[in-house]
Amino acid sequence: MVECSRVLDGHSCRVTRCVGLRYVLFAPWLYERIAHHPERHRISDAIEKQELELTRRLRDAGQTGVIGTRSYPKPTAQPPSLTYWSALGTWRILRPTATGSIPSRQAVHRALARRPVRQQLQDDDRQLLIEDELIFCSIPKPPFEWNDSTRRLDFRLESFEERFLRNCFLSVERPNTEGTPSLLARLVEHRVEMTDRLELWSSKVRAAADQADREALLRARQAAALSAIGRGVYAALVEEIRDKHDGISTCDVQRSNLATVVEKFAAD
Repeated sequence: MVECSRVLDGHSCRVTRCVGLRYVLFAPWLYERIAHHPERHRISDAIEKQELELTRRLRDAGQTGVIGTRSYPKPTAQPPSLTYWSALGTWRILRPTATGSIPSRQAVHRALARRPVRQQLQDDDRQLLIEDELIFCSIPKPPFEWNDSTRRLDFRLESFEERFLRNCFLSVERPNTEGTPSLLARLVEHRVEMTDRLELWSSKVRAAADQADREALLRARQAAALSAIGRGVYAALVEEIRDKHDGISTCDVQRSNLATVVEKFAAD
C-alpha cells in the first residue's frame, strides 16, 4: 500500500521512493521475452535464469530492496514473479481467464510451453493473421536499457510507467462488489501520499475512505491496540519468569514499560 500510493502525483515521489514497485513491470517484461523465444520447453528454468540476471543488474546498480540479493547467485525461494503474482492479478495487469479467474503462475508456464512456434503471417495491411493470446494487458514497452545488459537498470519509474500504474490502481475494486472502488483506488484518487510513519487509520486515510472502509480501519486500529497490549504483557511475563522463576538477573525494561503501553492503547 505504501509503495503503491507513492505513484500518486508523479512529482517528488517519483524518483527512488517506490522501491520494488517496478517489479510489476519487470515480471511481464520477462515473460514477454520468454514468450518470443523459440525454445520454450523449460519455462520455469528460463524465468529463473532471467530473474537471476535481473537481480544481478539491480544489485550492481546499487539498488535497495532487490529480491534475491542474499542468495545470489543461487535462486531465491520467492522469486519476483511469484512475490508479485497476486498483485499482478489484483491490479489487472495479468489477464484473467475466460471464467474471470486469475491464472496461476504454473498455468501460465504450461501455456507458454505448449504454445507452438508460428511464422509471423501477415495480411496485406501487415497485420498478424494469427495472434497468440496475451498473458498481460497492454503494459508499457520496456525502456531501451532493458535489453542492454551493459546499461544501468534500476527501480526508477518513467513518467509513462507511473501513469500506467496509477490507472491500474484506480481500477482496483473492493472484493465481492460490483464497481465499488477499493481503499487503494480511493487513496490514489485523492492523492494521499503514504509514508512509513503515517498510520493506515490516520485522519488522511479515513478522509479518503468510504463508510465501510472507515469501519474496517477502526477495527484494524482496535486489533492493533489489542496486539500491542498483548505483546507488552507477554514481554513483561517473560522478564518476570526469567527473573523470579529461573533466578537469572534480568532488567525490568518490559515490566516498567507495560503501564505506558496499556495507558497508550487502552482506549482503543
